[in-house]
Formats: sequence, structure tokens, C-alpha cells
Amino acid sequence: MSQNNNNNKEDQLKQIALVVMSLINSTKPPCTLRDILFDFQEFEGCPLPIRSLGYTFAEELLADKGEFSFQHRNGETVVTAKPSEKSGHIVVLVMEQNESYKARKSPGSSDSSQPCKRAMMSHFNWNGNF
Repeated sequence: MSQNNNNNKEDQLKQIALVVMSLINSTKPPCTLRDILFDFQEFEGCPLPIRSLGYTFAEELLADKGEFSFQHRNGETVVTAKPSEKSGHIVVLVMEQNESYKARKSPGSSDSSQPCKRAMMSHFNWNGNF
């Protein structure tokens, strides 16, 4: 039974890493941990299952997979994904992409959730599966 729980946890961590990797790679940097938590809940329909998987903090959960790096800037945690061969080209395309007029923040806007929020829908045909 314990082995089954470990496999289930590993499967959940892989799925979480896939979703978070997609959110980060399809967004122009920086992508904050707060953005990721918001977008994860929006796209998955539930919050990141931090405590149910035995973690105390979201950063701890994401760090456990070894696929993400973290920087602390001005009170925010910025998360970057370590690109793989498969995802590296997406990162380059997103970084070179021009922002549309509507996507740009208006002067004085402090909503940092918009880049990640748009990301998943614009680069994937969202049907709940990858």
C-alpha cells in the first residue's frame, strides 16, 4: 500500500511539474510564484496540493523535482524552468514574441498575474490534457 501511495505521489508531482513547466515556458519572464499559484488553480480547477503531498511551501514542492530554479527579488519569488531539449525552442520563441497592444500593461498597473494567465491558453489548445 505504501508503494502505491509513493507511485501516486510521484505521478502527481510529474503532472504538477508538467503544468508548471508549461506555464513558465510559455510566459515572458519574470514569472512569480504567486502568478504560478494563481494560474495553476485557474487551469487545473484546484489549488496546488502542497500540504496533501506532504510539503509546507509551494517552493519546496517545486524544488523537489529539480526542474525549477528560484530567485528572490523585491519580496517576490521568481521561478524559472530549466529548459529541456523539447522545451528550449518554446522559451526562445516566447522571449522573441512582441506583446500585442492589449497585452501590455497600462502605466501604473501592478497586476503581475497577466503574463502567466495568458500563457497557457495562447500556446496550447487547452482541453485539460497535455
